[in-house]
Amino acid sequence: MNSVFVLILITNFGVQQAAQFDTMKACLEASDRIKKVESFCVEKKPLDSREIEQFMGMFRRLIKEMD
Repeated sequence: MNSVFVLILITNFGVQQAAQFDTMKACLEASDRIKKVESFCVEKKPLDSREIEQFMGMFRRLIKEMD
């Protein structure tokens, strides 16, 4: 799976995801055109199935400890 690049806007109402792009260059070009609010681009990587399994294991252990 490939990464996507996300344009993030910082407004008076908080941080919002505005759009997704296939390349960082396209995202940065869009960010450069925005003048009224602060914006930046981040890479959004797909989750790895091993990471999900590790998280779920940890979550289950925490639930058991709380019981």
